[in-house]
Amino acid sequence: MNKIKIFYLKYKQLIPIILGAFILLFLLIFRLSSLLGGMSQSEIRSINSSSNINNIINNGLNDPYNFLQFLVHQFASTSIFGFRLVSVILTIPVLIFFFIHLRHRYGKYTAPMATILLGSSAWVLHSSRTATPDILLIYIIGLLWYYSYLRSSKNYTRILLFGIILLSVLFYVPGLIWFIALFIYWQRHILKALISKVDKNQAIGFYALGTILLIPLIFGLIITPRNIVTFLGLPSSSPNLLISAKTFILIPYNLFIRMPYNPAQWLTRVPVLDAFSSGLFIIGIFILIKEWKSNYSKGLIVSFVLGAILYSLGGPVSLSVLIPTTYLIIASGLGYIIDEWFRVFPRNPISRFFGISILSIAILCVFIYQTRNYFIAWPNSSYVKSYYRQYPS
Repeated sequence: MNKIKIFYLKYKQLIPIILGAFILLFLLIFRLSSLLGGMSQSEIRSINSSSNINNIINNGLNDPYNFLQFLVHQFASTSIFGFRLVSVILTIPVLIFFFIHLRHRYGKYTAPMATILLGSSAWVLHSSRTATPDILLIYIIGLLWYYSYLRSSKNYTRILLFGIILLSVLFYVPGLIWFIALFIYWQRHILKALISKVDKNQAIGFYALGTILLIPLIFGLIITPRNIVTFLGLPSSSPNLLISAKTFILIPYNLFIRMPYNPAQWLTRVPVLDAFSSGLFIIGIFILIKEWKSNYSKGLIVSFVLGAILYSLGGPVSLSVLIPTTYLIIASGLGYIIDEWFRVFPRNPISRFFGISILSIAILCVFIYQTRNYFIAWPNSSYVKSYYRQYPS
């Protein structure tokens, strides 16, 4: 009995984290193949494009995702569950990156709460449970994880290796090259110091590994030069600047009030964010502007604006590119509220427990609202059902 008590006291902080992880994993796989009557046209196009290894090599874009789908073709070529499971598998590292970054920056309370908000959001559930590479756009969070890793680890060899692997994967995602360039410029001094501390022979080996990982992308862009425009996240034809400007201006409206009509992807006219998350977002923006001298604040706001511009151009970059920065800003607002509450009540355990409990109840309400929108309201819409009638062949 004493051993159980000692074990509980030692690991009790991990219990809510493990419970939250199981809940999010359940959401990702619950009725993965049966929630809708079939698959959408965009899913079928993605599946067909990854059915042949030559198509993957010649394309070059989104190859990490396409290769995993190719493996599903080899073992379960007609499995809706299998093709959608690819997105689920790729979502798990995103949530881990998000949690680690927030744990490092904001502490033990903000990290699990904000991760639950992100993982249970209807938009992330849709992207992570759909057989398209849209989920890869959310991998911007990986750059923030690496930002935290740069500051928390002294194993310079491992840091450089992880960084090269991460950046090599992100290069395959259309439009993310701009975020990579922004990150490298933002962290240029730290990265330069990091490289100088790694053994030269090891560094050369890592660079060679990065080059090898990028060979399929380089080959695909050479074979299909028109994909260079898509690689940059730009539309294949000249964008209508008036429409792009209108789309850019309406982004806050879409996030907080109403989305455009798109039943194949979203519940009609419902905003991306709920009222509670919207409030946290506004607080987060206020805090980031107040702390504008911080490179982190600048990087987050510039990344949000960059994503908004790419989305507004109407190219291959969807609204998913804004989800990482949106929820990082929400996390900033949430972290500020918790810090202020603990500052007012630094030693009162009852008041601290009361504050965390109120926030937990609010997040539970958001969890119910968002999951209800995705699992109940959206699939039961007659408009949505008409888009999901196809099957992999």
